[in-house]
Amino acid sequence: MGYVDTFSCLSESIRVPEIIKTGDLELKRIFLKCFFSDEGGLEINLKNKSFRIAGTQKNIEFLKEISSIINDFTIKNLINEKGKRITISKNSEKKKFFDKIGFLEGSKIVKGKFIGYDKMELLKHCLNNEWDYLIKIKKDKSN
Repeated sequence: MGYVDTFSCLSESIRVPEIIKTGDLELKRIFLKCFFSDEGGLEINLKNKSFRIAGTQKNIEFLKEISSIINDFTIKNLINEKGKRITISKNSEKKKFFDKIGFLEGSKIVKGKFIGYDKMELLKHCLNNEWDYLIKIKKDKSN
């Protein structure tokens, strides 16, 4: 098996490699898992008890390709071109993301209120509406 060229995510010319676009669902799942583990995460609003899954990338064409691959899993998503992000907001779609794609094992939040916490664990707590737990760990992290 050959290797796929690597690209900087800062590059305007970054595109999803053809081998991924034409690959089977397992290859696409691994690619999306890596993308969201590296370039994405959870946007949690404790006040409103809501959250969404988001990934950022300054190249809109790349985000459109990501969206197309997500659609292969029948997961509805939106691209915000101004904010240069792709989001999954509906509860049923977030559950599908958890079940079909997810984050890499050990993938941690790197900024914000939940820095250092495991992305899959936080996603599980959010999906289960464990808002009191999330408020508690946020407070514990602040102390």
